[in-house]
Amino acid sequence: MTNLSPDHGATIRIEQALLGSLLQAPHLIEQIDFALSDHLLVSDHRAVWRSLAKQHAEGIRLDSSLLPQQSGVDPAVIADLISADFIPENLPEYARLVRQASRFRQYAHLYEELGKSSIEDRPRILEQMQALHRESSSRDDWRTLFHSWAELENTPKLAFAIDGFLQEGGTTFVTGLPGHTKTFAMLAMTRSLLDGEPLFGYFKVPKPSKRILYLVPESTIAPFWERIKLFHLEEYVRNERLFIHTLSAKERVLLTNPRLLTAAKDSDIFIDTVARFMDGAEDIEDARQLADSLFGLLRAGARTITAAHHSPKSFEHAEYMCLENMVRGSGDLGAAICTAWGLRQIDAVKNRVYIQNLKPRDFLPCQPFILQGRPAIDERGCFDMTEPPGFAGALSDHLPRNKGGRPQMEGRDQKRDKVLELKAGGMSERDIAIKVGVSSSMVHRLIHSQPLQN
Repeated sequence: MTNLSPDHGATIRIEQALLGSLLQAPHLIEQIDFALSDHLLVSDHRAVWRSLAKQHAEGIRLDSSLLPQQSGVDPAVIADLISADFIPENLPEYARLVRQASRFRQYAHLYEELGKSSIEDRPRILEQMQALHRESSSRDDWRTLFHSWAELENTPKLAFAIDGFLQEGGTTFVTGLPGHTKTFAMLAMTRSLLDGEPLFGYFKVPKPSKRILYLVPESTIAPFWERIKLFHLEEYVRNERLFIHTLSAKERVLLTNPRLLTAAKDSDIFIDTVARFMDGAEDIEDARQLADSLFGLLRAGARTITAAHHSPKSFEHAEYMCLENMVRGSGDLGAAICTAWGLRQIDAVKNRVYIQNLKPRDFLPCQPFILQGRPAIDERGCFDMTEPPGFAGALSDHLPRNKGGRPQMEGRDQKRDKVLELKAGGMSERDIAIKVGVSSSMVHRLIHSQPLQN
């Protein structure tokens, strides 16, 4: 029969390139399927891969010095992998070639078995060879990278876990200054998703949550459990519909943890706060890595992701809300989410909170509204909506006038009318600022404010 033996030398070099690249750039392990060890030819390579995957799953930064002891592989083998000059950017291609070589070995084995088989066994072996060929053809066909017409035609309609508030298949940010009720708002969302009652008595819940995973790594278990009891959520924890991970948990959990990805399927996930899953710089690279982790949870089947995020300190002096002045860090972070809600506490004693949509993706959001937490949360474990959408007015209406001693702009309402007139005529905010004789930021505030009441 024809010799179909694969080139083992080439396969070994590809496997070395794969592992050597990972040791140079450990963070790239997230790009690779964890089942890859089944496709590796060399036993030492399989042992190294399993050790790297174990470190990643346990939240340990990949450390090559641990590999000899963990994997049982000769340190010289690992040293060769580290010293080789591989290209980490080619990692996905190396992984594809490893799988391709594995399929080729399986095909060669079946071909050899076919020549030795009886007539009765040949249909079975041929069917296995055809299935392997179909898999190989499918992987190598560039069209499989894109959605088919049937997939697009049968795409389900845009859905909400909470109508008009929490969109399925995406990440929603709840953002505001520290201490401005973000966690309480998210616990109210949690309760509505579990009991099916409308959120804030206003936003309907079409289908209650199957399971909620609540990650709060910046709080220990005792104070957070008090909040759980405040919102009457204890029974859902007991019945395993609500799972909680706090700072007191035995091990740190990463958003890329394989066990978390398994639990994510069909779950609603809350992250409080998302900054605890960033390295701290909150720059473009940090935002990209966080976005990739959130997308990974969605690919794993999470129904929704809701993440709390702190606004920058400068927002304390703002008189209006927008994505740019409320979402701290790189703008790439705001681009990765589908929806964002801004929260601003306007009365600390009654815990009154002004809420406005900052970013709607493919839907028309409601107008701002106001919630009141006291005494409703203490008495019933929920907020009262005192001013529903359309009745809350502008944020500036609820803030102290002339905070910081700056005098009120003379002729403010007249200038606002002029600004709105020019804006309606299609003039840019920059040109309006020049025309009216005020700053661009003042133009923005005037557009989003209401006339002063005498």
